[in-house]
Amino acid sequence: MATDAGTVIQALRHTHQTDAGVPDALLTSPRRWSYRLTAGLVTFGLVVLLLVWRDCPTPFVLGFLAAAGGAVATALFLSHARLQNIAVTFASSFLTLALIEGGIYVTTSSDIRAEMESKVPYYIADPDLGYGPQPGVKVEVRKYHREHLLYDTIYTIGHDGLRQIPESLQGEACNVVFFGDSLMFGEGVGDDETLPASVLKGSGGRYRGYNFGFHGYGPHQMLRTVELGRLDKIVEGQPHVSIYLGIEAHVARAAGKVNWDLYGPRYQLSGKRGVEFIGPFHGAAYKTIHDSFKRSFLFRFLEDTFIMSGIMSGHFDPVDIPLYLAILERTREELASRYQARFVVLFWDDREGDTLTDQILQGLREKHFEVIALSQIIPDIESDKRSYIFSEFDLHLNARAYELIGTSLAHQLSQQSCRM
Repeated sequence: MATDAGTVIQALRHTHQTDAGVPDALLTSPRRWSYRLTAGLVTFGLVVLLLVWRDCPTPFVLGFLAAAGGAVATALFLSHARLQNIAVTFASSFLTLALIEGGIYVTTSSDIRAEMESKVPYYIADPDLGYGPQPGVKVEVRKYHREHLLYDTIYTIGHDGLRQIPESLQGEACNVVFFGDSLMFGEGVGDDETLPASVLKGSGGRYRGYNFGFHGYGPHQMLRTVELGRLDKIVEGQPHVSIYLGIEAHVARAAGKVNWDLYGPRYQLSGKRGVEFIGPFHGAAYKTIHDSFKRSFLFRFLEDTFIMSGIMSGHFDPVDIPLYLAILERTREELASRYQARFVVLFWDDREGDTLTDQILQGLREKHFEVIALSQIIPDIESDKRSYIFSEFDLHLNARAYELIGTSLAHQLSQQSCRM
């Protein structure tokens, strides 16, 4: 009897376990499929993100959305309530960042846009100067403020990597090398309207010019170019005169405090030589990471607001002025020792009366530089600035200003003969 009862109890237990297992399996199977479906969708999203990342105008919006989806999927797989809450918090944070990123993209679109037409990239990396133009390229550039065309011109870059000056303007008697940024390069004007071209026009065939200026450059690129002997490779014969066009923003650039010149040549003050080259401003890893984050509208907004706004508006740290002046001094010494070349500083004193600008001009004169202030050539350049720039939305000098400056410089240079 006891045996029969035990048999019945075991049978009932087996039946209960079997019946209990059926609904568990039925409940577990759809849940597993939901896990697999979620994981598949997240994986698919990540693959799509990788495929479109390079060409997508808002890659970080997609990235944050993918991260939010991944955090949600993780929460579904977790069984511990606290861990699920953490995953959901991350998902909410990533979703918030995606909304902020998208909001900045929609609300901060610039009224200024530039269009470039070129068969090859215009900007390329330069191991010595940080970046530069692609040699042997011709680029058509159009710049607009909203729908208003500011300029439409062509930049011709020779095989030597320099902005070309038409051969019809080139003379033979005196080699003049020009250094500076977009102002010396001639942003917005044609090859025959740049400052170097205007100097050659005013010389009446006396000078042969070489335009080493480029967008965003500073005096540190000039010094590195001279130190590396690039003039020897490009200039036909001996350089006789060097003209550097400086602006107060070059103080910050020489100290590496701008966000477009991360790999430019870095100099530090040195008692022996005035300054010494110590490598690039940042390493390749830093530049790669920064360039990646530069595609984030949130990152750019924070960087422009808290780092670049003061520099772009003409405010810089006066502690960097000695480095700026020392770089110019070292350049003058190198040009004199290598070529016995004359070094002329043309300085745009558009903020004269400002304490920092006055410090620069005073420092240049105390160190006996041959300084020509732009206001000496165009006295009303500040009171009637719109006559000499493209517009209030692009403060680069126009062809008229370059012609006036070039004619004056050619006259002043002719007062001293070139040494042949």
